[in-house]
Amino acid sequence: MTVAEKNINALQKNAFGTYIIDYLALNKSVNCSMLIESKYNSSNEWKWGSRKLDFNKHSNFIMFGIGNGYMLENIYKNMSNESTITVIEKYNNVLSNCLGNKDLSHILKEDRLCIICNDELDTIYKMLDVRLRSENIVYNTPNFQFVTMPYMKSQDEPYINKVMYNISSQIIYHTISYGNDINDVLEGFDHIVDNWNNMLYNKGINDFKDQYSNIPAIIVSAGPSLDKNIHYLRSAYKKSLILTVDATADKVMKLGVIPDSISTIERPDKMFSIFYEKMDIPNESVFMGPPVVTHKIIDKFDKTIFVGREGELITKMMTNLFQYDSIEIGMSCSHIPFAFAKYIGANPIIFIGQDLSFGLDGSTHYKDVESYVTENVNKSDLKTVVGQNGEILQTNSAYYSFLLWFENEIAKTKDTTFINATEGGARIKGTLQMTLKEAINNYCSEEIIGLGKNYARLTGNQYKDTSEITKQGKKVFEKMMNTTDDVKEFLTTKLEQVDEMYKLPHKLDSHIDLLNEIYSKLSLDTTLRFIVQPYYVSFYRKTRQFPVKMSESEWNLLTFEIINFMKKTVNIMVVLKEKFGDYLSSITGGSNEKSD
Repeated sequence: MTVAEKNINALQKNAFGTYIIDYLALNKSVNCSMLIESKYNSSNEWKWGSRKLDFNKHSNFIMFGIGNGYMLENIYKNMSNESTITVIEKYNNVLSNCLGNKDLSHILKEDRLCIICNDELDTIYKMLDVRLRSENIVYNTPNFQFVTMPYMKSQDEPYINKVMYNISSQIIYHTISYGNDINDVLEGFDHIVDNWNNMLYNKGINDFKDQYSNIPAIIVSAGPSLDKNIHYLRSAYKKSLILTVDATADKVMKLGVIPDSISTIERPDKMFSIFYEKMDIPNESVFMGPPVVTHKIIDKFDKTIFVGREGELITKMMTNLFQYDSIEIGMSCSHIPFAFAKYIGANPIIFIGQDLSFGLDGSTHYKDVESYVTENVNKSDLKTVVGQNGEILQTNSAYYSFLLWFENEIAKTKDTTFINATEGGARIKGTLQMTLKEAINNYCSEEIIGLGKNYARLTGNQYKDTSEITKQGKKVFEKMMNTTDDVKEFLTTKLEQVDEMYKLPHKLDSHIDLLNEIYSKLSLDTTLRFIVQPYYVSFYRKTRQFPVKMSESEWNLLTFEIINFMKKTVNIMVVLKEKFGDYLSSITGGSNEKSD
């Protein structure tokens, strides 16, 4: 068997291997004149490349360029069993040369290794999005280490910088998406149950799929620049979808403009008292958002479009019961109407008030709402971004993550024009800069059917088997109650053997098997696993901060932390069983009724 055949056979066992095999088969090698090996020797190349690497950490190694495979082989040889390697290679002839001459079969078969090869950045980004979601990557998130092969650095520095920017933005987003608090997850679940009847008798986004192809949509956000141009919305009224958030809806209505939708993503009840309690909501305006918001808000509306949330298992699972589609809706209120506009085929999508940075006077929102929200804006964790006119502006980590989300979603979207008519604030990559007046003159010329009128038309003959949906919901809660008992019983048995844990070999691997057993038990019910995921992922990351080679005291501390984790998990299971029992008894639904 040739070296190439060995490597191909190994890649077939790798989760990402089929992609590489197919890619190399479909793409002929391109001519590329470069030095892929050290002038001196491979040993010197290894010494140079590894001089800043720390192999006493459980890390995610990112390699730009595979070269002759020598660097990859040595990183693999020295890294821990919990570490990962992701190789990003731009040149398919370099990869072909390596796989044809260097036997890497012992590495290529492992999912801890992922090779991504493409000269198209969009393809690289999509592959990285999948790779960076994998559990081992997530657990090692605090420890990323980068290695750039000399030939890549000399020829492709702009390419490398763009990929590194994408990686950093995805790390931020994926870290946030796992959540950090079980109570926050349960608050959302409480609201889903409270909204049960609202979900039974309203609509999901799937009823609006492609209903507004090539219709302009304006996303009205609450940045400080909104005061500059919001008055122009009058001329776009009824000629574009006007999609607002809780902090901008009232301001738009004061112009005499009825917003097509109002969105929020926030869960706390105080959002109702701040924005909605005194708001006179027109019948034509639709609430649009996930069912994790308080029912007090949704009860104020005659019409609601529920958005299932891709990546958030509980919301997605519960909306699936109602046959409502799920999409990626990001982290901010403005992300929801943006995601909806893409889903329904709107084009162009126009931003106003989407500053994503502080005003020159330090303001974070337009004047009328500034006093409501200032107390919730973190101004201690500052970053800088490039403004629309090339100026340097201050922002914070939250706004910066919102900006990265927009840019990533825009980069993934073809055949849609995105216009930043904010007239201030941060530059959003992938958007055209234009004044709102220009955007309206260019794109908002024909009268359209508003979202509220379309809602009434689309719901005319819709029926739901409400009793069957509720029956399936009850089964979900019954299963979760049973799983909490299984997990509690398993952990109680393990805790009785606690003394044996201190006697294991002083390596993290010794405890990984136990943690994996716990996770497997939790995985008997994916919803339960999602609920405890913030606690579990946070703890797993904590364990990966312990060094590969541990002292006696470090080993004892790690063992103590794991025992404490198990005890807390037992207590969590007791509380969750009671919570699921409450859910089980509270959801109701009648027999087949017409949705109106």
